[in-house]
Amino acid sequence: ESQNGRKPLKASEATRISHSWRALPDLAKEAVERHCSVVEWPAGAMSEEAKENVLHGEHDVGVTTQDYEGARVRLCDPLRVAAEVVDGIQPLNKFRRLYWGVFLGSLSGSSPDQWVEQLKEQRQQYKKMNATHQELLKPGALTGLDPNVFHPLSNAAHNPWLVRHKNEELMAEIWKDIERTFAERELFQSDSVRKSLQRILFNWSKEHEDISYRQGMNELLGVIYVVCFRDQYRQSEGTSKAHTVCSQLCCGSE
Repeated sequence: ESQNGRKPLKASEATRISHSWRALPDLAKEAVERHCSVVEWPAGAMSEEAKENVLHGEHDVGVTTQDYEGARVRLCDPLRVAAEVVDGIQPLNKFRRLYWGVFLGSLSGSSPDQWVEQLKEQRQQYKKMNATHQELLKPGALTGLDPNVFHPLSNAAHNPWLVRHKNEELMAEIWKDIERTFAERELFQSDSVRKSLQRILFNWSKEHEDISYRQGMNELLGVIYVVCFRDQYRQSEGTSKAHTVCSQLCCGSE
């Protein structure tokens, strides 16, 4: 038996898992090991608030509360989790967002009730951040400034006009990549989805100006967006609402 008391894996299964494990970047391996835990949700054990908020917010669409009954999120075996991540987590599709949230560090702990509070706080934080960074991009936002103090042609570092110009350049740079992001997929042909991705990357860049935007970040965000979108989508609700839900809860855009 292994050190954790489990029976040894069959040779074929062990080979597949070890190959999957090696295929993961070191950062993903560390994340799996760091968040190794088991979450059991036996029928009736979750609070009503957790059922309504863990995978979707107050106005979100997605799986129903009945889907949570008797469910299990298994993060106790890093090798098995790695294999499921590489294979697409097929047996646990409705929990893909939870896996990603844990692996990327946005969700911590092993209690669904903890995740509820974390998600609520993250939504509020993003709303405030988005409002701050999008303000200078609004048409007419600078028309009330005194030109004797803030001249549009001034090169002063903190001149709002110069800051706005740099912001517009950043938005344009991001948009060029967004237009090419998984362009063959119908989801990413939607103008609202593209603008959502653009805002997310812009806001992230403003929060991390020492790094700012780099080509390729659009591809990473696109993958996460798809994961979030699929978990939110419900055929009867229509795509426009699903886009909004995915942006507000999973990706954070307004």
